[in-house]
Amino acid sequence: MKSVEVEGKRPKGRLKTKMSTIDDRDIVNHLIEHNGHYEDDPQVIQIHKYKNNWGGVSYHLSYNLNHVVNLMNSPYCHNIELLWRKK
Repeated sequence: MKSVEVEGKRPKGRLKTKMSTIDDRDIVNHLIEHNGHYEDDPQVIQIHKYKNNWGGVSYHLSYNLNHVVNLMNSPYCHNIELLWRKK
């Protein structure tokens, strides 16, 4: 479920789509360190961490407040917690 091209552990490339769910913690860390910016991709305003239906951890990237509403209404997202919010 990768949404970016990755070289080693350092995120490289751009998001191929505006997918809002990723499972790569290195990309999440990059977004947090760069205040939601990843090269020329859209600005992320919030990152939520949640447990997915398959028992793994996923991260929801919110580009606007509608994305947050979609996350909260999803039957596939459990134990949702806010991990980061744009300053």
